[in-house]
Amino acid sequence: MKKFILQIIIFLIFLFISSEITIRVFNLISDIPQRVVDDSGIQKYSPGQKGQYDGLHWETNEHGWIGVAETEGDIITIIGDSFIENLMNPIDCNQGALLKKHYPQYSFFEAGRSGITLIEAIKIASLLQEDLYPKFQLIYVNTNDFLESASNLTYYADRYQVDLNTGKERAGQIKYKNLKEVIYRIKTLYYLYKNFPIFVEEQNKATDHNVTDIAMSDTIKSKNDETIKNLYRYIVENYDTSSIVLIFHPGIDESVVKYANEFGVHHLELDSDDIQAWRVSESDGHWNCYGHTQVSTQVAEFLSTVL
Repeated sequence: MKKFILQIIIFLIFLFISSEITIRVFNLISDIPQRVVDDSGIQKYSPGQKGQYDGLHWETNEHGWIGVAETEGDIITIIGDSFIENLMNPIDCNQGALLKKHYPQYSFFEAGRSGITLIEAIKIASLLQEDLYPKFQLIYVNTNDFLESASNLTYYADRYQVDLNTGKERAGQIKYKNLKEVIYRIKTLYYLYKNFPIFVEEQNKATDHNVTDIAMSDTIKSKNDETIKNLYRYIVENYDTSSIVLIFHPGIDESVVKYANEFGVHHLELDSDDIQAWRVSESDGHWNCYGHTQVSTQVAEFLSTVL
């Protein structure tokens, strides 16, 4: 019996070592940078990390972000979720790199991370305003970024939110932080974790997660509309929005645009006749390099009217 148990243990060790080597050599699982929550409650990445995502290499900079980080001269910041983080494309397809081609005289600074809500983006913008004094702050958002900002509408423990009833902002928590640190280091465990998620729910999926095309009751639509309106009111009453420009994804809910106009928030509504051509794949709604190029062209045209 002891011999049989020993053989099983040896087999499992061999299987583990073999799988660890195979996963690392053939890049069977993408690396995800580890997060920290800073003193202001913003989730960033630990600086100095390196990894690969679907064969593309990424590196976290000293500021805790991935992407373009120019901090000298006249600065334009670019803030958003995974579309701005853009792990699924080469860095020269980032909005910062593409806009630099249109405006080489300006510096661009990107702050992107999967799961950023609008209120967190606004908070990030306020902090960057204090540090970098940017000329403009471009915040790329879709409808759900508004709705997920309000904890009184739907509570998300892992996202930065504001309770619009009390005006209290709350930082998101990193779930199972210590466990994730172990899992990220051991590729076999990480492979199982990614393919058979047990401890986490999907966050910031690779879809155009607008909600306007989803059948919903008039009550829900009315509640969402009221939430969007109250969020705008909260932002303009508590933050300086003079340098902020909201860049709306194609298909944005009409309420988002309506209240941007009502509250005097600068914005650009992106247009796409064929949004499918912008997608990384059928199952991944993030913008590919073509999509990012089309977006940057529209943003550059807008900036030409204000720079």
